[in-house]
Amino acid sequence: MKKIMFLLCLVAIFQLQTTAQNPADSLIFKQTIETCNTEIIGECIVDYGQSFIGTPYIAHTLEGNASETLVINLRALDCATFVESIFAMAIASQSEDKSYTYFTKIIKALRYHAGVIADYGSRIHYFSDWLYENQQNGYLRDVSAEIGGVPFTTKVSFMSQNPKYYPALSDKNELEKVKAVEENMNTHMNTRKLFYITKDKISAIEDKLQNGDIIGITTSVAGLDIAHEGFVLKKNGHAYLLHASSELKKVVVSDETIAEYLARHKTQTGIMVARPN
Repeated sequence: MKKIMFLLCLVAIFQLQTTAQNPADSLIFKQTIETCNTEIIGECIVDYGQSFIGTPYIAHTLEGNASETLVINLRALDCATFVESIFAMAIASQSEDKSYTYFTKIIKALRYHAGVIADYGSRIHYFSDWLYENQQNGYLRDVSAEIGGVPFTTKVSFMSQNPKYYPALSDKNELEKVKAVEENMNTHMNTRKLFYITKDKISAIEDKLQNGDIIGITTSVAGLDIAHEGFVLKKNGHAYLLHASSELKKVVVSDETIAEYLARHKTQTGIMVARPN
């Protein structure tokens, strides 16, 4: 069962967008955006994230349209769309423009290569690619190396090797585009200089984690960089995971510390850590 839940989450990270935008999402955004007044973006992230506790988890929230389109869904979330939506909301909270329209523009900038929606291949599908691109865009800073990380050398190929999980990849042109992205990531791995904290070292660097840090949980699954993602929430000096849980089917704060959470999952190998700017 745990293996099935794991696959549901990682497939949801990559699937084709589907649900049309719903007026309810604009209302949820407007009700939430004013609830954080601090200039510390990480604190806004945990405030906003906690306000979504209990929101249903649903896999494949970005699946099914015949063509790629911008999808916003704040009524049900998977692990990736939870991170993306809360992060975008926190970015908007630091701007003079706190409109829903601006929020959707941030989502597009975070989700797509160069912020341009062209096709399925234009979406950023791998977390390490998302982290790198959004660091280049100035939205975040990868702090994995400075808090004790070691080089991350896993090469990606999961999507092109497992097209059955991605309906869009039944189109050979889309499959070739995804292969090209994977090859580009693998070719530039040395220059990108990615790092991660191994699961046995997380407790030792727990004091260096901050509220609102974005966590990508690395995996031993062949060809895949991360299997799950969420935010750091600090309580009593310890770091917990604020995330959309495929196991519990809703947004939660983990009962376990992040170190304990990873220890319980054999295929999870460590964490990448990004700090919002």
